[in-house]
Amino acid sequence: MISLVASAPRMDVAREAAQQLATALRALPDVTVLGPADAILRELRGRHRVQVLVRALDMGPVRPVIRQAIARLPWIPDLRVAIDVDPEIGRAHV
Repeated sequence: MISLVASAPRMDVAREAAQQLATALRALPDVTVLGPADAILRELRGRHRVQVLVRALDMGPVRPVIRQAIARLPWIPDLRVAIDVDPEIGRAHV
């Protein structure tokens, strides 16, 4: 699973960035995209946070799409996108 968290001083900026990321990822086959939704800590240190979760059996094709989608986001001062990749992806669970 990959978690993407868009954060910005304004909620509408964070939400729009997260929506653009989710839209790009939904175009991939065999990928489940959850969100965008408010992050667990919706506001942290004056920054509004919106999360998108991505699940797929094969994350190989997902990573370049994430990079491209982030690169396509309009330049907005103070917009940040944090990427957290679950290290257990690809490991067998018993």
